[in-house]
Amino acid sequence: MTDQNTTLLQSSNPSLEDNSVAAKPLLRLIPEGENFSTAEEVRGDKVRAVFALRRHKNGPRYEKVVDYDFSGVTREQLILLSLYHVKVWTQRVLRATSPEDMLNPQTLSSVDVLQDIVQGVRRSGDPVGAAFRTLARQFGITEEKAREIFHGVVTQEQQDEPGDNT
Repeated sequence: MTDQNTTLLQSSNPSLEDNSVAAKPLLRLIPEGENFSTAEEVRGDKVRAVFALRRHKNGPRYEKVVDYDFSGVTREQLILLSLYHVKVWTQRVLRATSPEDMLNPQTLSSVDVLQDIVQGVRRSGDPVGAAFRTLARQFGITEEKAREIFHGVVTQEQQDEPGDNT
């Protein structure tokens, strides 16, 4: 049995075009506290993905490198594969809305995947702004109006909270 911390777990992280035996992706133990970043590299129908994984919740993290080959996958199959991510995104946004909006059948009844999700994810440097833009599009209002409504609700909730009147 091999110890999990041996040199066998060191990652070579070769480029996508290197197919030699020595270039096979191996697991690397990610040191506690290391700020790990995922990565993807697309080359035609092939994608190299680098991500972290754990065997269990409190276990050590490992860097995993996987080469995915999408050759022969149809457009319809790709859409069905991506649908899971799209549904998870929709659920996350709906949970962040008010109960009235979440239960309203019109809320997020139509999603522009490119504009709302793909481009929204890439500009995640401002996730709050992205959330306001998404809500504004869904309700047919401006981003500024969405911010005004939000700040009005927050201000009203703060006024409604019992405070220390000393």
